Amino acid sequence: MSRHRKALPAELEPCSRQLIVRLRRLKEHSGLSLHRLASHTGYSPKSWERYLAGRSLPPPEAVAALARLGGGDPVGLLALHEVAARGGGTEAVP
Repeated sequence: MSRHRKALPAELEPCSRQLIVRLRRLKEHSGLSLHRLASHTGYSPKSWERYLAGRSLPPPEAVAALARLGGGDPVGLLALHEVAARGGGTEAVP
């Protein structure tokens, strides 16, 4: 089992949790290892490990880069990132 499949921190706010779950899916869809993801995005494997584990919020540029690599919608993910960065609220974003 890869490291980013570990349970997310219980204290993670709903929007942050939703963002991380979506990023994990995109990473899986891309088929890239953390090292390959790092080489394609300019963010280190350790940074991606923290982002995908929910230990730190990725910068918007990292979110957009993973969206492009994984075939996701960067606009929707960046909107979700913005909400998560503001504190996440109590409801998940559709």
